[in-house]
Amino acid sequence: MLVSWTANTNTNTGTPPMLALLCMLFLASDPPITIGIPADRQVFQRSENGKTEVPVRVVAPSAIGRMVATVQRASTDSGTDSAPNVLARAELAKTKDGGPGSTSAFEASVTLPDGGWYRIAVSVDGIAGPVEIAHVDRFGVGEVFVVAGQSNSTNYGEERTPSMDDRVSAFDGKHWTLAADPMPGVQDTSAGGSPWPACGKALVEAWNVPVAFASCGYGGTSIRQWQKLASPLEGQKLPLYSALSKRVKALGRMRAILWHQGESDADGGVSTDEYVEKFRALQGDLRKDTGVEMPWVVAHVSYVPGLEAAKMDPIRAAQAQLWKDGVALRGPDTDDMLGALRHSQDKIHFSKSGLVEHAKRWAERLIELFPKKP
Repeated sequence: MLVSWTANTNTNTGTPPMLALLCMLFLASDPPITIGIPADRQVFQRSENGKTEVPVRVVAPSAIGRMVATVQRASTDSGTDSAPNVLARAELAKTKDGGPGSTSAFEASVTLPDGGWYRIAVSVDGIAGPVEIAHVDRFGVGEVFVVAGQSNSTNYGEERTPSMDDRVSAFDGKHWTLAADPMPGVQDTSAGGSPWPACGKALVEAWNVPVAFASCGYGGTSIRQWQKLASPLEGQKLPLYSALSKRVKALGRMRAILWHQGESDADGGVSTDEYVEKFRALQGDLRKDTGVEMPWVVAHVSYVPGLEAAKMDPIRAAQAQLWKDGVALRGPDTDDMLGALRHSQDKIHFSKSGLVEHAKRWAERLIELFPKKP
């Protein structure tokens, strides 16, 4: 027989220690109770009105009793109704019944203000009052960005950038982690540096909300290889487009896709018209297949060491045309980042100082495009 307590009782709830011990012994054979959503370090894209509906999903034994989710600011331990840090509370409802002796899905939603970190706890009714059975210590409501393109969007920088702010997360398609190089989730095997930990720090400081990056670029790729019908790259199971689509679907809502790509197309002699056409096709297919509406922020990027301007100019013209036509928002210009800002060996990727400047330019553009809400 299942009762309304579980093995991972939190003694901060006020439950007597002996009662908690009896609960643990009684339920030792029960399936574990887990919070699937929100995950630790997950960031939900904030809404325009400052109040965001956040889903809650718990997997628990099918016969469990009433469960309540409570969200608090993560900086305090108080869990009482009268505590000013209690932001939301909701009763979970069974949405998928696994049947007797198995687990079921229980869901709810809570409306939260911008910010974080927040802590969510799930409790059940015990003899002495609510008993906490599961919790997630850190999640937030802020700004979420998907990053795509080629190597200067992934981890090809000369030196890795460590985590620079605890409120900057990374999402690899399945897991949420602290943002630090090498950024997880990229489709290539790059393991060097990126601009995103430093860019995230600047954005957090400007907006005072958590920020997340979902990086899924691949070095050396052309816009042709990002098309929906393109074949997988050698050694890859999925086409680039499929992985990008999966990442967008997994997130559901985001602020924008950050597109840093163009060097390969300059080197390959792609025309302005073809680049614009291929970008529009990629954007349209992704919108149709995911059902997610989001702006794209397109960087001005075409630089290849030793390549004549006559090949780089058409790509720059294409990116400018996308901005002019309202197809994309204007991102930073990185073509003039030369000399000491480039990798000491290959001259196309960025050095340590180059990554600092790259991060600064992206942050400045994003802050200008998406100013802090009141």
